[in-house]
Amino acid sequence: MKKVLIALGVLLTPVVTFAATPLVDNLTNVVKDLGGFVNALIAFFIGIAVVVFIYGLIRFVVNQGDEEKRAAAKWYMIYSILAIFIMVSIFGIIRLLGNTLGINQGETVTPPRINP
Repeated sequence: MKKVLIALGVLLTPVVTFAATPLVDNLTNVVKDLGGFVNALIAFFIGIAVVVFIYGLIRFVVNQGDEEKRAAAKWYMIYSILAIFIMVSIFGIIRLLGNTLGINQGETVTPPRINP
């Protein structure tokens, strides 16, 4: 049994070696797709925070007579503004660090290749 496994390992070595190039290309595509997904996710969360702010604003205006409901509406507005501020600040800090270090946003990073 060991001899069969060794023979298969020796015979499959070129297949594994030449399969590395498509793997690197696939990895590059996965990283690109992941970056696009993360950017869409950030925009989605900022949109949610804006909707929560508008919801709190409407509740604040509609409930003029009830102080408890107005306090809850203020809570929604304050924390949604805080969430928007934090998300945009982190996005800005990452962009600043990228520009400072010379990393271009949106540019594809090409991993090193081994040419057979």
